[in-house]
Amino acid sequence: MDRAPLVLVTRPEGPGRLLAARLRDAGSGSGVSALWWPAFDLVPLPDDPALQAALARLAEFDLAVFVSPAAVRSCARALRTPWPESTAIAAVGAGTRQAVLACIPEARRARIVAPSDDAAAGGGSEALLSALRQANLAPARVLVVRAQRGRELLADALAQAGAQVEQVAAYRRTVHRPDSCAWAALRAIRDLGRPIVPFLSSSEGVDALREQLAAGMPPLPWSEIRAVLCLHPRIAGALAARGVADAIVCEADAASILDGLRRISEINSEIRSGTLAS
Repeated sequence: MDRAPLVLVTRPEGPGRLLAARLRDAGSGSGVSALWWPAFDLVPLPDDPALQAALARLAEFDLAVFVSPAAVRSCARALRTPWPESTAIAAVGAGTRQAVLACIPEARRARIVAPSDDAAAGGGSEALLSALRQANLAPARVLVVRAQRGRELLADALAQAGAQVEQVAAYRRTVHRPDSCAWAALRAIRDLGRPIVPFLSSSEGVDALREQLAAGMPPLPWSEIRAVLCLHPRIAGALAARGVADAIVCEADAASILDGLRRISEINSEIRSGTLAS
């Protein structure tokens, strides 16, 4: 890229806002800037009858799986009794594990399994499944606490291993509507001719971002997005299906994202020089 890019950080809530701030600090010397542009708002469902009913039977489960900090927070609001010590907890990543310890203090009495930070950064559900195998945890009954919509990998893999799996929604995702200030910041960068490079942390975020850009006044054509950074190869696959060929997989930290931008720049330079097919 000839001009320093703007990275759109689409990860929602606190982790996304923090990542954008760290990226601005880390990229200041090279001119790289970052804008927090959450793909989703996460709406808790603590009063949902299905969630309430599932949590009332927590002691019946050998393992409760939390897919995100948002799932933990909504569950904590919905809990009416202390967490049963006999029900182990699985957390998809370090942030989810920290949310368990912060939001459900009595859960410290239960066994908590989570992948290492390095494994979680590159794997999500896959990393948690590996951590459960390493912990020799073979639960008979499992409750998966998740969003209304999401991947079925965890539930399917646990069921294939012989567990009886129930899933319950603790929150829902709604496409975030950027405010006028966010749109003004994005248009100012675009008007300078600087490339816009989204960082996507979920496959669902691909279509959410497309919807956001199409709803702008005026809309920002998806075709202007030439390169994207993403957290997992499955997201790269979703991007390829939407016409984005240059999808670089990287971790959700400032150093990895900056390295991903350098890789995009190198690829573009090789294309211009004719050493790669365009």
